[in-house]
Amino acid sequence: MSVKSPYIVHIHSIFRRNLKYFIFMRHAEKGDLMDWIIAHGAVSQIQSKLWGKQIVEGLQYLHQNSIAHRDLKCENILITARNNVKLTDFGFSRYITDTESDSKDDYNGYSETFCGSLLYVAPEIVRGVAYNPYKSDMWSLGVVIFTMLNCKVPFNETHPSIIYKLQMSQKYRFNERVNSDEVKRLIKRLLQPNPKERPSIDTVLADHWFETDTSTEGLLSSMNLEDNSTEGDATNVKQVKEPNPPLVVIMRTDDSLDVSESKIDIDQPNREVEEIEETEDEMTDSHTGIRIISKSTINDA
Repeated sequence: MSVKSPYIVHIHSIFRRNLKYFIFMRHAEKGDLMDWIIAHGAVSQIQSKLWGKQIVEGLQYLHQNSIAHRDLKCENILITARNNVKLTDFGFSRYITDTESDSKDDYNGYSETFCGSLLYVAPEIVRGVAYNPYKSDMWSLGVVIFTMLNCKVPFNETHPSIIYKLQMSQKYRFNERVNSDEVKRLIKRLLQPNPKERPSIDTVLADHWFETDTSTEGLLSSMNLEDNSTEGDATNVKQVKEPNPPLVVIMRTDDSLDVSESKIDIDQPNREVEEIEETEDEMTDSHTGIRIISKSTINDA
């Protein structure tokens, strides 16, 4: 399946040589969201609204195409040079194949693969019971928005039993600077311990907090960015037009890249993973002329 969304990172191609996979993907010049928070502190409420809506739209696109991310976190959200965000890392993603219901709320094909990052996963995953992957994505979304606004995760524990108790009791505190009752209500709904009471991605996108106002237009102006929406973008918050980005290559060994049927390859060109026969440390992609380099060379670059 080819996935195309302005809020999902573009994978150019994947090549395999022996036990190594080389993944060519769009370069995110400003790193990931967690790097940004560590460097700059809490994200302003205006910027959080812009980035939050782009994250929600990327997640909505996946859910509309029957895909659950299952590892949504700040480290898997990349920031481009023009301050747009894109979802990445679909190693735990899966297709949803439920045929009994078209509703994400009434989804009956529960997942039994317990994956994700402890600080971001829903309590039902921590507990170890079968779960609705759409609803677990909504919990992770709530953690991401909370982390952007507060420069901290809502449940900062390393032991699963302790973090589960905190999740079920909804014991988290906002920083004083977070003064929007709308976003607090939204996060409270997303961090609802009962997955059936969490909103769907469509309901979140329609939330009043995401409505554009003059302050968001002022933000784009203050950033000196050209306000161009992508073709087909029906949202109020517009994505800034991106120049043609460079590519980066990620190398993984065979045992770290699961290509089983439960995983998906996001935004691939319409061709299979290609086998590379060269034996040298350096090789060239015959389709693009891009030089592929080994991991040791990348680290030294």
